[in-house]
Amino acid sequence: MGYSLHPLDAGFGAEIRGLDLARPLSDISLAGLLDDFHRHHLLLFRDQDLNERAMQAFSRRLGVADDTDSGTPAAAALLYATALPNAATESWFGTPRNHALQHHWRRGDLVLWNDAEVQHQRDAFDAATRPLLRQTQIRRLYTAWERLAAYA
Repeated sequence: MGYSLHPLDAGFGAEIRGLDLARPLSDISLAGLLDDFHRHHLLLFRDQDLNERAMQAFSRRLGVADDTDSGTPAAAALLYATALPNAATESWFGTPRNHALQHHWRRGDLVLWNDAEVQHQRDAFDAATRPLLRQTQIRRLYTAWERLAAYA
C-alpha cells in the first residue's frame, strides 16, 4: 500500500507514515486508508505540505467533502496545521468509551477523525498567537469497497 500504520497509545487512532498527501494516491492506497480509518476512527499524518487545492482533492477522494458548515452532520472531519506561532497548541480527541488523546500540533500535521465516534476539543487561542488550521468536513465517506470498485 505504500505506507505504514502505527497505532497511538490512546486506545484509538493511528499515525500513518510514508504518504505525501499532496501527491495523488492510488485507489488501492486510498482503500487501505479508508479501511484503517474505519478501524481506528482517527488518523494522524505528520509533515504534510498541502495547499488548499491539495487538501480539497484529498478530501474529495475520501468522500463527499464540504469546507463550510452546512448544518448537515459530518461523517468525518480533517484539520490541517499550516502555521503555528505558539508551540503549545494542542487539542484533545476523545471517544464515548472514555479514551482520550492529547495531540500537540506541529506544522504540517493533518488529523482525520470520525465525527460520530470521536469528539474534538481545544482551549481558546490567544488572538496574537492563533494558529492557522484548515478544516474540511466529509458528509459521507466512501467505503474501501467503493474505492476498490473504482480501481477495477
